[in-house]
Amino acid sequence: MVILFLFSLLTLNFFTFLQKEKNQRKILAFLQNRCSLCLLPILIFLSEFLYTALTDLPHFGGWNVFSLLLYYIYGFVLVSDAQLMEKIEKNVKEIIIITSFSFIGLLVVTSFFYEDIFLPTPNVYLLSEPLFWLFRCIFAWSGLLLILLIGYKYLNEESRPRKFLNELVLPFYILHQTILLLFGFFIIQLNEGILLKYFLVIIPSFICIFILLLIIREENTLRFLFGMRLKQGKSILRLVKRNKRAS
Repeated sequence: MVILFLFSLLTLNFFTFLQKEKNQRKILAFLQNRCSLCLLPILIFLSEFLYTALTDLPHFGGWNVFSLLLYYIYGFVLVSDAQLMEKIEKNVKEIIIITSFSFIGLLVVTSFFYEDIFLPTPNVYLLSEPLFWLFRCIFAWSGLLLILLIGYKYLNEESRPRKFLNELVLPFYILHQTILLLFGFFIIQLNEGILLKYFLVIIPSFICIFILLLIIREENTLRFLFGMRLKQGKSILRLVKRNKRAS
């Protein structure tokens, strides 16, 4: 939340500048070129590779702060123009192919060079590390484009599921990291394979988060604490009483 707030302050003037019609036309003309869209993940790759090679500073959620800022700006630019999303939608097949191949490349590099990437020897630079960041950045970028396209096509109209899920976005964002870390702290100590550990963290975490979200949604005090609008009659006690009457 702190990082998002700082990003909002840093980019406020820039986004205001982008909102001008003249500037929007220039950006649209630039990004409608396929090569321009390919350049965007390259900037993230350079950010990650140089940050890792030149500094010992920490990452946030697996990315450095400069890459996160780039993702933030890219997302704003993409969703602020319907014409641009329609243009990207025409290239959905190419995006799916790029996502698939970059995922395979990332999986292969990670499987064969796990120790070189995640447990590197100081002052020793191997080809596996830039390959990892290249495949990871391309996969992340193309995957995000796919997610945006799915949302643009199927979630761009008002519906009950969308209204329900949209209400829970902020509390989900606040809760997810804490819950994942809580389960991960215990699961990582098990003597099991990485894939099994992954599912042992993800599945229970998702169930736990979903249950907490349902509780938060039904209690005005919790709704206030998690940044949701207050609603008349929202109370867990009310929900319990209603279930007792129904039974």
